[in-house]
Amino acid sequence: MVQDPDVQLMLKFQEGDEGAFRLLYEKYKIPLLNFIFRYCQNKQVAEELSQEVFIRVYKKASSYRPDAMFSTWIYRIAINICLNELRTSKYRYECEMKSIDPHQSEKLIEAVDHISKVSAEEKMATEERLNRLQNALGA
Repeated sequence: MVQDPDVQLMLKFQEGDEGAFRLLYEKYKIPLLNFIFRYCQNKQVAEELSQEVFIRVYKKASSYRPDAMFSTWIYRIAINICLNELRTSKYRYECEMKSIDPHQSEKLIEAVDHISKVSAEEKMATEERLNRLQNALGA
């Protein structure tokens, strides 16, 4: 069975190889920044949240399980950070989120699914979070 090279890099990082983390950072920094920008529509905020994703990956590396694709794991972290920021309203006025209509949330979930092969359970959880977010924003 051929294993995802990102999984191999993450396992090396778990063993203390800082170079493996740098390679993962270089591979994912732009795609994650673009992904997060779609949430908040503000470059500076997207950059800050993107950095938070990598800080969390660095600090929580030991919690990564190699049975999951690395891309699924890192994008899940990104989604959670974005949703947390929206919930805590730290950037409420900077992140001018447009109402997320059902078609937009479907597109977002499809994008995550395509990028990281999200499981059906994760997909449903994301849909549920987006629906709660819509309700919280008064959409």
